[in-house]
Formats: sequence, structure tokens, C-alpha cells
Amino acid sequence: RMRNRNESRLLYPAHPGAAINNGMDGLLAAHPVGSRLGRSAVPRTNRHQSLSDRYVDTPEIRGLMARAGENVRAQALTLAFERLCSGQRNPGSHLWLVRPAQRSSKPLDAVVHAINAALVAQGLPPGGGHSPHVTVSYSAALALPNDEPIVPIEWSIDTIELVVGGGNPYRYETLGSWRLAPEPPRLVQSSLF
Repeated sequence: RMRNRNESRLLYPAHPGAAINNGMDGLLAAHPVGSRLGRSAVPRTNRHQSLSDRYVDTPEIRGLMARAGENVRAQALTLAFERLCSGQRNPGSHLWLVRPAQRSSKPLDAVVHAINAALVAQGLPPGGGHSPHVTVSYSAALALPNDEPIVPIEWSIDTIELVVGGGNPYRYETLGSWRLAPEPPRLVQSSLF
């Protein structure tokens, strides 16, 4: 697994499309503090939902992770981001993220579990769990006094990617992508009248 943050690293994320990114951009532009994130805001192309831990980038591990990606068996899922949150990373540096009201998601857990199982089948160590969230700043100078409710941003995740992250500025390069099985139908209560 990854130990040195300066090395390139491999991981499986899901990346939001234009509509989700537009929703996040609109949220930040309209927010009194969010509009001042400036260069500390995560670029649109780097926003993601983590689905695995980070692994050292070697040709052998790339190959194993690509084979694992081909063997992931999981269903697509939908996350509804309903909160804007922040937390201190270092003195004067704050993490900002959007997340659902619930801090866990069984469908997300199932995808992460399927990825970990596929990694173990290839002889790689499994990763840990991952909470549903998208980071919009890793180094904001200002913190939010409280978590804030937002107009929900709904994201249907139907594809996982294998990416390598690195460089300056930091960016992701997609090495492979795989579609998830269709999401089960959502239960909708019909009207009684």
C-alpha cells in the first residue's frame, strides 16, 4: 500500500460527470465562504469518490489491479450529497467536502467490498472502508462553523476506474474503467389515493 505521498499511486475511484461537477461548482460559487476557496479548491477533473486504498505504482501492481478491476462484481449505486462540511487537517488548513446526511452507505460498502475481494484474489492486500463523500478542498484557509445542509446533489455511480495519481499539479490518468451491474430499482411508495 501507499506510504510516501510524493510517489505516484494507484487507486480505484468514481469520477463525477459534468452535471454533478456543475452542481458542486454552483454550490461553492454561491456560498459566502466557498466563493473564496480560490486555488485551494480541488480541480473538477480531480473530484472523486474513493473506492479503494492507494497502492504503490509499479508495472506489476498495475497489471494485478487491472485484472482485479475486470473481476469486480458489484451493482451501480446512487449517492445524494446533502451536507457541506469541513474539518481541520493541519493548523490553518481545512478539508471541505460534500457528503450525504448519513455517513455510511450499504451500496457503497458493497462496491468497496467487491473491489477488496478482487484485489485479494490477485494477491494484493485489501483496503479499508470508504465513507460517501467528495472532497472539494484539501487546504482551505477557512472552516465552516457547522455542517450545512445543501440542495441535494444526486450522483448515480455506474463505472469504476483504475487511475494513477501524481505529478505537479496533481492529476489522475485513467488506466482502465469497468461498468457496474445495473442498480436495483429504488423502492417508491405509491400514493394511497
